[in-house]
Amino acid sequence: MKTKRFAALLLVLLFAVSAFTPVFAEGEEEDGVGLSSQSIVEDYSVTTPSGKLTKGATAVIVVKVRNPLLLTADGKAIDVTRTSDSFKGGSVSVAVTSADDKPLEYTVTFTDVQYTGKGNSLNSFVLYRDCDLPVEPLNVTVEECVEYVEPTADPKPLPVPELQINRGEMEQPVKAGESFKVSVNITNASAAAANGVIAVFEPGEGLMLEESKTSKAVGTVGANGSASVTVALKAAGSIETTPLTLGVSLKYTYAAAEGTAEGAAEEKLLIPAAVSKANDPTKSSAATPNIIVTKYSCGKDSVAAGEKFKLTVSFCNTSKTTAVDNIVMAVDTGESLSITSASNTYYFAALKPNETRTQTIEMQVPANAAVTSAKAEISFRYEYVSAGERVSANASESLSVPVYLPDRFSLAEPELLTAVQGSEVNVSVPYVNRGKSEVGNVEAKIVFAAPGDATCEQPSQMLGNFEAGKSGTIDFFFTPNVAGELKFNIVVSYEDEMTEPKTITLPLTLTVEESVEDDILPDDGDMDGEEEHAALNPALIAAAVGAPVLAGVVVFVVLRRKKKKKAADTLPEGFDWGDGAASEQEQDE
Repeated sequence: MKTKRFAALLLVLLFAVSAFTPVFAEGEEEDGVGLSSQSIVEDYSVTTPSGKLTKGATAVIVVKVRNPLLLTADGKAIDVTRTSDSFKGGSVSVAVTSADDKPLEYTVTFTDVQYTGKGNSLNSFVLYRDCDLPVEPLNVTVEECVEYVEPTADPKPLPVPELQINRGEMEQPVKAGESFKVSVNITNASAAAANGVIAVFEPGEGLMLEESKTSKAVGTVGANGSASVTVALKAAGSIETTPLTLGVSLKYTYAAAEGTAEGAAEEKLLIPAAVSKANDPTKSSAATPNIIVTKYSCGKDSVAAGEKFKLTVSFCNTSKTTAVDNIVMAVDTGESLSITSASNTYYFAALKPNETRTQTIEMQVPANAAVTSAKAEISFRYEYVSAGERVSANASESLSVPVYLPDRFSLAEPELLTAVQGSEVNVSVPYVNRGKSEVGNVEAKIVFAAPGDATCEQPSQMLGNFEAGKSGTIDFFFTPNVAGELKFNIVVSYEDEMTEPKTITLPLTLTVEESVEDDILPDDGDMDGEEEHAALNPALIAAAVGAPVLAGVVVFVVLRRKKKKKAADTLPEGFDWGDGAASEQEQDE
């Protein structure tokens, strides 16, 4: 008897299931409104001008969507709104591609979206305005994205010492047979130290060393430093020509990328001297007058490439008894300097014995200068009277002007869009190195006015070295924690060509709006109409057919509703889908 009752109950159960199956398969009521939404991304395509979807590249992304449970006539009014993802900017539009009596198919086109270089997601929400369906996420993984990887900074080349050799001032010309000392000044115009400097002396004709050896140890000449060494000399018993010369060569070592390297420098110094009476064709009883440069200055320690400056040169008639006249001073600048105020020659009527004159020359270093020091050759042609006859004479000296390449690294203010509280923001700060030299050890930081105003996972970035002419952007990703005006600074520090530390601070203000509530649709209890729930009690089924039968039986719940208002009528007052939403008018077009 129990077996028959059990069989009867099982037949009733199977009959009930089969009765519900056609309604559920149709997935709609009599008026054609879908009971649930199952939007499926069928395919997508990416079009980008550069051919690759790398950081900063713009693209047009077309996504094909199908909803098999929703007829086109009931769901063709579609709104699509962008959310936080791996892209920024751009616009969105929707185009329905299916007939009214067919399951809904449409395309969503994202135009001119820019890839941020992070992740590969394209996220949005979809609302079917004519259907009583919840907002659906529409998320696409864009496989064509190539994530940005911070480049490994190449090590900055180490600077090389630039040693310059000059002679110290001398009060008067050297006489035949005279013992005297000359101060040899060594200047390092580079940011690299010269170690173990050794000076080797080679006197010219008419000179001899009064030293025990031909070389002297100078030691280390530091970066942008100087040193001097004194050498004892003696003039020959008879001086036939003037000026005398002293050759000086330097040998040293310095730090290089491969370890220690060797360097060298040399210069020929001019020693003013008086010609011996026995060799003077005029048989003058007076010493031959000479004109020497006693000092010079460019007004500063070094001059920037492209900068104008004033070179002040002081020169003196070394003779105590003989005047010189008809003096022509010529300035030979070569390619490393140019004269801006006049020609390269200057005339002076006369110089009395021991008289000093000063001449200021307006000069400029070329903007494309690639040297660390510029040289100018100063030469004098003059005459003097000896034994009643006019005699011509010449003198010349070499001057050095330290030169450096100016720093022209700068930041530009980025375009700041309105942000939303709790949503990640990308701030992209453009930079450019317009200088002719590299800037090194670049570090960028984002500093908020109040530490709790925003959260940033990477507030500091080590960017390495930026070569001349390089440009790009420095990106920071952070999440605002409060609404209102978010004030923060972008601070970039680096070293210029002379390894001097520099800092640029860029103050910015970002407008942050309050976040929008996620629950934009009303609860079921606020909807019109009646709800009927039909369900089979799992406990009764288990008692009737047993656990093995229960595992193979599918229990369906069919929710029947009357026709409801459009989903848009139930949204909160003032709700705005944003510029990214496609309007109903766009769909009709």
